[in-house]
Amino acid sequence: MIKTQTFSQLSQYEQIDLLSDLFAESIFTLGCIPFPQLSNDQQEAAIKLFHSEMSSKKIELNNKLIEAIGVANLLHLATACKRYGYTVINETPLQPVQEALSAHEGEKVTIIKLSDFGFPVAIQTTLKSSAIESYAQYENTLKIIHKPKRKRTYYSNRIMESDQLIVVNGWINLNESLTHSTLTQNEQLTVKQSKYSSFDKQYLSDILDSLNKNNLIIKFNL
Repeated sequence: MIKTQTFSQLSQYEQIDLLSDLFAESIFTLGCIPFPQLSNDQQEAAIKLFHSEMSSKKIELNNKLIEAIGVANLLHLATACKRYGYTVINETPLQPVQEALSAHEGEKVTIIKLSDFGFPVAIQTTLKSSAIESYAQYENTLKIIHKPKRKRTYYSNRIMESDQLIVVNGWINLNESLTHSTLTQNEQLTVKQSKYSSFDKQYLSDILDSLNKNNLIIKFNL
């Protein structure tokens, strides 16, 4: 006798696959037309059918699963799942980071992170505020509002749960030797290269080891 797994016993990949199949079946009940091409009434009917199938199978959702559906770029499915209802799992490793930053609002700090290109940057800035909030398909992100050195307006940086981050008191400069190696050097020319490839986690680990720990406000994913 084959034992059937419940929805909660499936892997996240299998759960998303099952939900995707159920959603597609509900849509095609109304005709072989992609969801965005359905009329508003047809879309509502498809979602009701989808919800009915989920209810009959006793499917329970949570925000982490819905976030994963969004990351998979199944945005219509994610929206339909949100409307069905879900349990919110509030635990986020970003919470201690936000609490640490909130104690230093109005102070000069240096935010050290990897840039969009995957190499370390040190942002000398004055911290205004920070908050955990949803963004796009992500349930929990940390939004930091700050005014960089010599700037008149406020900027924002968004930290994801998978990112690395270091924040220290005061304005500091990074020693280039931490991020680059010298290949050749003479009176006319110095040739350097990055120590590691882009998005290598060793960058921020080396930087953290070089810092005065008394100035450290928070480190994240290090």
